[in-house]
Amino acid sequence: MYHSQNIVNQKSKPHISADLIEFAELLLYLFIAFILIYYTGARLSRLAFLIILPVVWFSKRDYFWLVFFFILMEMPGGLFSGGERDDPQRLPIYSLIPGISFSIQELYILTLLAKSLFVTKTQNSGTHLFFKNDLKTLAYYLVLLLFISPLMGMSFGSMSQAFKIVLPLTLLYSLFRILDTDKKIIRLLRLLFPFAFITLALQAFELVNGQQVISMVKPGVTVVQGVLSTTEPGGWIRPIEMGHAMFITFTGSLWLLVNKRHNFNRYYLISVNLVSFLAVFMSGTRSWIIAFAAGYIVFIYLTGIRSTTILMRSLIIIFILVLLINFVPIIHNQVLNAFSRVKTIEAVAQGDITGGGTISRYDVKAPGVMKAFWSSSIIFGAGFSNLFFDYSNGHIGYHNILLNAGIIGLFLFLSIIVKLLYYPFRISGKYPGPNKIAFKISIIPLLILLIINTGTQTIGYTPLGINRVILIFYALFMIELASRIYLERINIAHN
Repeated sequence: MYHSQNIVNQKSKPHISADLIEFAELLLYLFIAFILIYYTGARLSRLAFLIILPVVWFSKRDYFWLVFFFILMEMPGGLFSGGERDDPQRLPIYSLIPGISFSIQELYILTLLAKSLFVTKTQNSGTHLFFKNDLKTLAYYLVLLLFISPLMGMSFGSMSQAFKIVLPLTLLYSLFRILDTDKKIIRLLRLLFPFAFITLALQAFELVNGQQVISMVKPGVTVVQGVLSTTEPGGWIRPIEMGHAMFITFTGSLWLLVNKRHNFNRYYLISVNLVSFLAVFMSGTRSWIIAFAAGYIVFIYLTGIRSTTILMRSLIIIFILVLLINFVPIIHNQVLNAFSRVKTIEAVAQGDITGGGTISRYDVKAPGVMKAFWSSSIIFGAGFSNLFFDYSNGHIGYHNILLNAGIIGLFLFLSIIVKLLYYPFRISGKYPGPNKIAFKISIIPLLILLIINTGTQTIGYTPLGINRVILIFYALFMIELASRIYLERINIAHN
């Protein structure tokens, strides 16, 4: 049986004032980053951001700096977004020699990797993962793909892109070593929860003004994510904001609602959860909406809403949200538009894969990816060769995994995922113990990622963006953490 001596006892009363101070500190650093990028010039901005790296190296609050960079990469209100390499108003990029450069995000990832290798001394960090061997298998297969990719044709440009893809995957090593206790993950969740309300406020601003906050500081740029005009087919207006953060706030609040180990105000957790869902719903992103709705279905099925307290408080907050939706015209109209967009899934269920002409993934994009797959090695896919980068498409996740990793790679991913999803049910059946519902609830983040992957890649070796790798870590660690807590309670009960 798994030894859980790393678990930190969280029976003490929450330090609300300390939480508020830490959140205020986070907002202060985000504000300083905003000033540096948009008002001080590129030279000072690049220098100041480099100072963060030694702070991260010596910091004991790795969860804090992970949230800091995570929010920067979420581009709240369009801020901190990309632009050209020589754009002075973006997160800094550092060029070593022509053709080789690193973003500040990548330098942060390298710092975490080095820290996890040479600084982290926690005896059991990352060593008791029940799926450790599975991660090793995926790592070995990744190395194999990197070795055989040149045999399939790999230019310097493809090598550079492969490096940009593989580097964030090291987070699946470093984060498991650095954020290795429930205490650290809970601190991370406390910092992220308020961003559910901030996200909704940003969406309201965009619906009122027809542009993101970035338009106020970057002339000529009105939106960097989402659609805030009626130019998209169907005339959809989609204020997409901080979806990855909403993924964590939504699933984290669900898990904490049934986890009796941590002292959170249930009204607060329910509010965070429902606002997170509303923010995703207002974005009109179908795969995300369906995935979050499926999260609710699984939650209700596993819990049976046995807690009258949770049910009554949820109904109260739902009633308040319904009033908000009905009495704020902008939100009301957006919810109706998003609902109309989701209804196009009915056409898919009836055999129209275009969703009434609103979905191009499976009739336009998928055939090109599959054509490239049949031109690859098939068994190993196209790896990171020129063929992969020429034809890959992150909007069709499972097709993209097949093109990148082949039949063997897709089989490895799916078989390991099935094992992870089954694990809480197998262990709780083999070792009956208290509060096994919270153990089972921990699969919800991974289930949601699997559904979202039908619309945009969230699993595999090539998820779209660093934050999606962080979501993979989070989904895996929630199952690991729930396992630790459950088995620890069994040990205590037996002793």
